[in-house]
Amino acid sequence: SITLTVAAESGDQVVVVSYATFQVADAYTQTEADAEFVAKAGDTMTGPLSVTGTVTADGLTSASVLTLSSAFSSGSLGGIIRLADAGTQFADLHEDSGNFLISSAQVDKDIIFKGNDGGGVIEAMRIDMSSGGNVGIGTAAPSHKAHILTTDSTPLNVQHSNGTDVYIKLSNTADGAGNYLGADSNNLTFWTENTERMRISDDNLLVG
Repeated sequence: SITLTVAAESGDQVVVVSYATFQVADAYTQTEADAEFVAKAGDTMTGPLSVTGTVTADGLTSASVLTLSSAFSSGSLGGIIRLADAGTQFADLHEDSGNFLISSAQVDKDIIFKGNDGGGVIEAMRIDMSSGGNVGIGTAAPSHKAHILTTDSTPLNVQHSNGTDVYIKLSNTADGAGNYLGADSNNLTFWTENTERMRISDDNLLVG
């Protein structure tokens, strides 16, 4: 086969010298070639694209956009980016009723978020699919819906942006009772049924 290292343009001549039998397998007119091949820039391809090997996009500018468009209407799965390894699907990225859906396809395999912290790769968060979707920060085996493991003495900071009181609500779905643990200025307050029952203020314990 013959491969041109530089794309041919209209009017170019390709000279082939053969010392043995030479045969042209396929010949295209300009119209046939335009219908058969995708131009390097500004062209659109329809239908499935199957690639073996590595796809590299070089020379992209800050305004470059890779668009994957689907004919499906909202409410249907569409615009799917399917990830597979050696032919085995392990994840999908796609639209679902207008939402962006990240889907892990392998049974009990987690979704892991990693990044670079000061030159070292760290695991920032893990969603454990073998534990019903428990979320772990600092742990690869979260035992609860939210599990934080750290050497920091203050692993969780709950803060109100406007400087007023801040509360953590504790309730169940049966009654939704207003049970709170709150911070009122420098006071620690305890609430049940939407009523403050106790507070610790400076060195004093106030009840009722």
